[in-house]
Amino acid sequence: MQSNGRHKFPLSVVNSPVRGTATEGALGHGNALPQRNRPLLGRKFLMASSRPPCARRLLVSRRIARWLGALAFCGAGYVHALELPTPQGWDTQVIREPEPQHVAIDGSILVTSLGGGSANLNGTFAPFGDITASGFRLRATTNDSWYRFSTGTTPDSFASGNTVEVGLQAGYQVALERVGFLGLVGPTYARSTGNGVNTDRAGGKADLSMYVLPTDLTMVYGSVTYSTIEDAVEAQTKVGINLLGNFYIGPEAAFSWRNVRNVTPSFDNVAELRVGGHISAIALGQVQAGLSAGWTHQDQVGSGYYGGLNFYWKF
Repeated sequence: MQSNGRHKFPLSVVNSPVRGTATEGALGHGNALPQRNRPLLGRKFLMASSRPPCARRLLVSRRIARWLGALAFCGAGYVHALELPTPQGWDTQVIREPEPQHVAIDGSILVTSLGGGSANLNGTFAPFGDITASGFRLRATTNDSWYRFSTGTTPDSFASGNTVEVGLQAGYQVALERVGFLGLVGPTYARSTGNGVNTDRAGGKADLSMYVLPTDLTMVYGSVTYSTIEDAVEAQTKVGINLLGNFYIGPEAAFSWRNVRNVTPSFDNVAELRVGGHISAIALGQVQAGLSAGWTHQDQVGSGYYGGLNFYWKF
């Protein structure tokens, strides 16, 4: 607290010279000096008038330069303070590397008008890297397929069968810029039901799939699956073009074949052909989905139609 003889006022430091809160003459201006102290500044400069002209000019120049330097220093401090980002701004400017994704879940369901179809669910794990990169793969798989076939006793005598499989597979994925391959093999266990007869079997299953991106707007996909149980083979291929930037659309074809050993009388095979169209890689948040539909023919039952859905989710 400082006194000027009649009034007292508190002092406050604001970046440089000591300033006071006036109680008279400058009421309401906290950064203004009191009226009684204003002549002091002039006196300092007037003191130079009693000196020789050269010394007076030198003294005034030094004091002006000193004040300009102080003002420039304070001003520069404010400019730098405004240019620096806040700590929150630093956090938002840091670009973090995405966390690797190790798991992918995919599944599909397909139904035909001939009384056949299939449903499968797979979980694939990349223990040593990202699921989309090259590396070792582990997969748990399950599949349920059902079908109709002719028993041959009469022209209209048909039976139905289905096979439920579960298995574990191991393999490797090669992922290049525009080409990818995935090969898996492992043991599988199945329960088959054909014409009312149940059979439990163990065997092996192998999967090979590939994709190619010939251009930025086109894709080619193919896969082959073989199971020693019922000697079941399925192959499919898809070709697509990206017209809208969100999905691929194009034709597809698939062929499946299996031995039917556990019926009386027995037949060597049940074969089915499918030809149609597909829409693939529809983005639904973190999930990609697809659908397909078309014409199908089963050699023992006849011709009809099919429709299917599939999805792929990685995390």
